[in-house]
Amino acid sequence: MASTQKNQVRNRRTGRKVMAEDNTALTRGNEGRKFLDKRRLLNTYVVIILLVLVVLVGSAIRALSLIPANVVPDSRNVWNQVFNKWAWLWTLVVTTPNCILECFIRSSRRIQYLFLSIIRVYVLGTATWSFWTNFIMPKVQYATSEFTTNTTDGQPEAIDGTGFDISGHAFLLLLSFLIIQEEVAVLVLRHFYRVKHGFPFLELNRQPIEAPSQGNQSDASTATRNGIDLAEDEQQTSTIMSSGYFNLSYVILYTLVIIFAGFIQLLWVVMVFQTSIFFHTFLETISGSLIAFTMWFIIYKCLHPLVLNIISRIRKEDMNDLM
Repeated sequence: MASTQKNQVRNRRTGRKVMAEDNTALTRGNEGRKFLDKRRLLNTYVVIILLVLVVLVGSAIRALSLIPANVVPDSRNVWNQVFNKWAWLWTLVVTTPNCILECFIRSSRRIQYLFLSIIRVYVLGTATWSFWTNFIMPKVQYATSEFTTNTTDGQPEAIDGTGFDISGHAFLLLLSFLIIQEEVAVLVLRHFYRVKHGFPFLELNRQPIEAPSQGNQSDASTATRNGIDLAEDEQQTSTIMSSGYFNLSYVILYTLVIIFAGFIQLLWVVMVFQTSIFFHTFLETISGSLIAFTMWFIIYKCLHPLVLNIISRIRKEDMNDLM
C-alpha cells in the first residue's frame, strides 16, 4: 500500500514537471517563431537587394564597355555545362536532403511538412521554371523578332534572329537562389535560436499531459502520455539525449547540406554576374531578375500561406510551425 502511494506521488510530480516544461517550451517556441519570422523576411529582402546590386553592377560594366569586347567566356565551359544548364536539378539536389532532415526532426508533423515541401519546390517551383522558360520567354523572343518571307518556300525567317531575349539564366539562377534561401539557409536561424535558448536539435514530440486526479485510482496508478508510462518515457528520453548520437549525426549532416547550399548559391551569383556582363542587355537581365523575384513572392508569400491555411482548416489544427 505504501509503495502504491509513493508511485502515485512520483507520477503526479512527474506529470506536473512535464506539463510545466511543455508549457514553457510552447511559450518560448511561439516567441521564437515570431522572432524568426521577422528575421526570415528581413534576411530574404536583404538578399534580394544584394542580388539586384549584382545585376546592376554587371550591367553597368557592360554598358560602359569596361571589359574588351573580345573577352567573352566560352559558354561551353565546364561550369556552364555542368551547373548552369542543370540549375533546377541542382536546386532539387540541395533542397531534398534538407527536406529529409527536417522531416526526421519533426516526428509529429513529418507528413505535413513533406507535403508542403513537395508543393513548394517540386510542384510550384518546377511549374514556374517550366512555364516561363519553355513557354513565355520563347514566345516573347519570337514576337519581338523581325521577320521576312523566304521567297523559296514562303516561310518567315528572322532578320535579326534575337528579338527581346529575356535572360532565362538570370531568371532560373535567381529563382533557384531564393528557393534555396527559403528552404535551407533561413532554417539556420531557427536551429541557432534553438541551441542558444537550450532546445535540443531533435524534437522528441513531447505533448502536454494532464496530471492524474487524486480521486481517480486508474489515473493515479499510472500517468501516461500517448499510452506510454511516464517513468519509462522519461527514461527513454534521458537515454536518447544523454547519448547525443542523434544530435551529433544531425548536426554533421545539416552542416554538410548548408556548406553545399552555400557553394551553389555563391556559384549562382557569379554566373548571374557573368550573364549580365557578357550575354544579355540590361533590360533583358533585369526583366529575368524581376520575374524571378515576383515568382518567389507569389510562391512563398501568397500560395504557400494559402495552402497552409487550407490544410489547417481541413485538419483543424495550428500548423504555423511549418511556415
